Amino acid sequence: VIIVDPAEHDPLLDLVAETRANCVTVGRNTRALSWVDNDFFKATTEALQHLCRAKPSRPAFFLTETSSLYVREELSAYLDWCSGTGTEPVIIRSPSVRMDAAEPAITAALRDPARKFDAVVTTLDTLAVAVERSAQTLGLSIPDDLQILSLADSRYLSVGFPTPVTALDLQPKRLGEAAVDLLVTEIEGGQDHTQQLIDSSLMVRESTLPAD
Repeated sequence: VIIVDPAEHDPLLDLVAETRANCVTVGRNTRALSWVDNDFFKATTEALQHLCRAKPSRPAFFLTETSSLYVREELSAYLDWCSGTGTEPVIIRSPSVRMDAAEPAITAALRDPARKFDAVVTTLDTLAVAVERSAQTLGLSIPDDLQILSLADSRYLSVGFPTPVTALDLQPKRLGEAAVDLLVTEIEGGQDHTQQLIDSSLMVRESTLPAD
């Protein structure tokens, strides 16, 4: 079995334990199972540093949930970065990953006259799309008035979009290949309980200011 993005109390992990099936997760797990994953803490920190290279930025963090371990890693990195830079954290929650649910949440935050952020970091590509659509509706210039960065890339962020969005390429193909290799090794009686990190890369696009 290969499980992608397991939650902390994922019932699929319970089923694997009951059946003793060979299993590898794409994303870290809290069980004694092999996994492959990105270093989300490091990648999020580097993404936040990118936002501040051209000018000091006050990023908000836009998410939907914290049950996924990767989201918790990203949020932890954001809070740690805020603490280290003396930046007040701003956390915005969407009730759903759907753009039609996310857009009202980010629009309300952007309209707030006491708004304390000039950049938005999102955990998902759909949230980044919602931010851009909301910014356009409100007449905000991207990236001058508002920088946008997604911690997950997709073709929607780079093709056919008014302002292509800077995003983390999580190397999903390499993650999948590594997971299959680990699983085959375990099935054939090789080493088990292996942990493997795959490097991500920041795809810099027009939604963030260029570095000096």
